[in-house]
Amino acid sequence: MGDAIKPEKHCKFFTSLIIEFGGMRGAADAIGVSYQAIHNWRSRGVPLAKVKLIEQLSEGRVHRGLLNG
Repeated sequence: MGDAIKPEKHCKFFTSLIIEFGGMRGAADAIGVSYQAIHNWRSRGVPLAKVKLIEQLSEGRVHRGLLNG
């Protein structure tokens, strides 16, 4: 696995992601990854490589500024 935001640092980002896309399945479909990948992000962290894509797909509503806490 590549670089990821540590789970304790991504809580607001991950929660916002799930809310934005209506759940883990919706997030997985929008981002183009499996449900299991999203599920794993909860404990392993969100891959840094996906942050920009998530920002774009959410039109900035889910953004890297949420990674601070």
